[in-house]
Amino acid sequence: MSRIYSNYTNEERELIDAAAMKAGMTVSAYCKAAVMEKVAGKTSNSSESLMNTLHKNLKKLKSGEVFIVSDLYSDEVWSNLTRSEKNTISKQLAKNVRENPDQYTVNAVLPGKITQYRKI
Repeated sequence: MSRIYSNYTNEERELIDAAAMKAGMTVSAYCKAAVMEKVAGKTSNSSESLMNTLHKNLKKLKSGEVFIVSDLYSDEVWSNLTRSEKNTISKQLAKNVRENPDQYTVNAVLPGKITQYRKI
């Protein structure tokens, strides 16, 4: 795998930081997704769309419902995500659970280090 380095002004970096935070992504993941959307036309599972789906489906869960991250996406969408996209989504979910202890909790850690959550 190769790397590409870019330089940004302070103002450009602030814009990128804000956009990445809004999308629930690291700056690096956000920049990669933005570039790939631009050059490869990958828009069906844009990173921002994936994060919106995560938050929308979390809100739909009923109290007491147990779930893992992949439960929040259709089988078709989840099976077509890259490992990096799945990791980004998983980290965003874990962050959301940490920041909202009154709404979600860790239920168990399943074999394969899969974290199972429960909506409170």
